[in-house]
Amino acid sequence: MDCNTRKCGCEDAGLQAPCPPTINCTNPQPCSEVFSEQCIINDVNEMIYGDLVLSKYENLYTSLQKLMILANSGDPSLSPVNFRATTITSTEITLQWELQNTGTIISLEWGITSALGTSISLTTGDVGVIKASLTADTDYYFKVTSDTEDSVIIKVKTLTA
Repeated sequence: MDCNTRKCGCEDAGLQAPCPPTINCTNPQPCSEVFSEQCIINDVNEMIYGDLVLSKYENLYTSLQKLMILANSGDPSLSPVNFRATTITSTEITLQWELQNTGTIISLEWGITSALGTSISLTTGDVGVIKASLTADTDYYFKVTSDTEDSVIIKVKTLTA
């Protein structure tokens, strides 16, 4: 293809991807694609800057959580990371995370606002929990606290009944 006379790459309307079904795109960006942050992997080098280490083969979701913790004056090398919902139904949410270094998980905080409000104790070494008896079609906020550093807060919506 001759890019001097024809539109190439993102300038070519044929490369535009459809908008995700949950987003109202009246004017979608050319070449937009939707990828899960957990599917994008750093496959080049480990990157280190002070307390921040973005590991080789680490997914973007984990890297973003570390950056958010650092931006809020936390130590991402001590915090639980890759904190995510793995299963969502209308009444239950299964949460999982990864521990770094020697941190001990102490509790799961949750609520229907980012102020959280409810805390449940967890067993040392837990890397997952099921939160049941939830209301359908409702946003919930979760945070894992540890003895060294807290996780980011994640927002998860239960499915419609």
